[in-house]
Amino acid sequence: MMRKIHSRERKNGLDAIFITQMILIGILVLYVAVLLFRKGESDTPFAEMEQAVEGVLDNSDMKEADHKMFRRNYRLNANDYDGVMLWFREGTMEVDEILVVKLKSKEQSDTVVESIEARKKSRKESFQGYGASQTKLIEDSIIDVRGNYILFVIKEDAEKIDQVFQKAL
Repeated sequence: MMRKIHSRERKNGLDAIFITQMILIGILVLYVAVLLFRKGESDTPFAEMEQAVEGVLDNSDMKEADHKMFRRNYRLNANDYDGVMLWFREGTMEVDEILVVKLKSKEQSDTVVESIEARKKSRKESFQGYGASQTKLIEDSIIDVRGNYILFVIKEDAEKIDQVFQKAL
């Protein structure tokens, strides 16, 4: 025996579907807004970012690079940016490296990322075939572009440094 659906029951079912659709659309709009906000420029001063990242480094065996070394390794001029911080570990078999760049404009982003990719490729080629642990660290490195900041980390605890970087934004 078939049951006849009354128009009132049909309307209540449509109302529930409509409400569910509106909730899902609201969640989607909120999600997109969060993504757009997150990609925006950070107003964090570079000195504050520097302090936050340096706070998690084991500086005892890492050395801060000067602008000449930044230019030599990345083929970029540090004066073209609002801030550059480069830390590295000295030694022929060492690969640990942390770079933070604050861009003056978003147009600089591609140039910096390309330079980082070239540096990463060069480092990987240097250790290919004999430095397995170094090659693994390079492969697992992090390049994190967030608005007007870029982070590049080759280090065992790269994720921890990336988390601090993101929080400082």
